[in-house]
Amino acid sequence: MDLLYYLIITFFMKFITTSIYLFLFAFLFFFALEAYAATRYVDPLCGNVSTYNPTTRACTGGSALNYATLEAGNTAVQCGDTMRIRGQGGSFTGIYERTSQLNLAREGCTPAGEIVIEGYPGDTSAGSTKPQIRAVGTPFTNLIAMLKRKNVTVRNLDINANDIASNAIRPINQDGISVENLTFDNMIWRNAAIQGLHCANDGLSPHMQGIVVRHSQILDNGQDNYPVGEHGIYCDPIESALRPHSIFEDNLFRGNAHSGLSLDSGWATIKEGRNTIVRRNRFIGNGLAGTGSDEGHALWISGKGPH
Repeated sequence: MDLLYYLIITFFMKFITTSIYLFLFAFLFFFALEAYAATRYVDPLCGNVSTYNPTTRACTGGSALNYATLEAGNTAVQCGDTMRIRGQGGSFTGIYERTSQLNLAREGCTPAGEIVIEGYPGDTSAGSTKPQIRAVGTPFTNLIAMLKRKNVTVRNLDINANDIASNAIRPINQDGISVENLTFDNMIWRNAAIQGLHCANDGLSPHMQGIVVRHSQILDNGQDNYPVGEHGIYCDPIESALRPHSIFEDNLFRGNAHSGLSLDSGWATIKEGRNTIVRRNRFIGNGLAGTGSDEGHALWISGKGPH
């Protein structure tokens, strides 16, 4: 009996010890994956290679990862990575043409594993000071979607909806997963048929928070001649209590049909250091059309009216 008792106790002790080791291994393995940050490049002048030299833009002689298409680079990017998109060079115009939506970045990243997607510093494209993603072909809804994305920074890119895509950029909540901590810095988005940045929740829960737009140009959005809803940026997250740390600063809003910036419903609390901050933006020639309450203005804030 004593032997049986000893064997049972020994078995359970080994089981518990093994379980703890497996848990610690899984935790450390996951942490190591997220902590490892790769820099990936998208350069159509080269194929999918691991010998890319970004300094000379040579396809061989380096040790960097390069992808020949935007889709390939976007599929490969992992939490913690930086993806640098090249512009004009050689026979390449610096324009990435899209006939359908690109769901940018990756789902499920933590603040420690933020993804950065950026135009390569100093690179340009035909007709732009930045590498350009442009809609072509027949009309579709979103040029860039960000479905259930958290902790992503996008910067130094020209998102040209080309009067074909309804929205240049569209963060989307789904399946009870919120959109959080998206930063857009030093961007251009323009020529959306309806809205440049559309971050409305459409009644979904949980809600968006931490949308930051700074040092960007929001130009000539809303050209479909709809009676309502054509804005440079339109945000309607429903509930103000859940909207901390959203910032719109140092941007240029120009030529947007119904308003440059429309913060509806949940964005009504505007105060330094709390909820949404709006400061140091320039508004030129916005709100020259439209019949809705938030139209015909450069800046509209629900509960506070036009500015």
